Amino acid sequence: MTKDRSSNINTVQHVSKKRKESHRETTPKIMNDQVEHHAILFYKYGLLSDDSKEMQFYKESMTLLCENLHLTGRVLIGVSRNSEGINGTLASADEEDVRAFTYALLGQDWCRKNIDEKSSVTSCKRRKNVIESFWSASEEFSKKADVPVFRLDTPEDFKWSSVIYPKQDENNHNTDGL
Repeated sequence: MTKDRSSNINTVQHVSKKRKESHRETTPKIMNDQVEHHAILFYKYGLLSDDSKEMQFYKESMTLLCENLHLTGRVLIGVSRNSEGINGTLASADEEDVRAFTYALLGQDWCRKNIDEKSSVTSCKRRKNVIESFWSASEEFSKKADVPVFRLDTPEDFKWSSVIYPKQDENNHNTDGL
């Protein structure tokens, strides 16, 4: 995590090293020695906190969410009670892990109204536990900081894209010989 002193924004950067060792519930799409990766971009202005301890707790919660969903990318979190907010770009070869992140930021109420308990994201115990843990931490942060729980409003707040990369071996070398 780094701090950009000029704009009072903290950066949560995460590259999952656990990815190789972790058991995957779904297999990424592999087509002719290529792997499809899914990415989301998102931002939202909102009240957070200017208290460094409170913000550290929220940043750690966000980092755990990304780590436990095996996401790579960057999330910028504004440190201010004045409508700063969050801006991020995250990706994974597992689309369901990316979707689970969106559910975490959409919040418990939205998910109860819109997501079937048997969906591929919420029926996975690991993902469900990760999401619920983040919701609990968000509630705790909200109470400590005396601000509303930070949520994105709709799935349309996330901009999705996909890209196909050459498949890599365990040493991150392309298997196509390039």
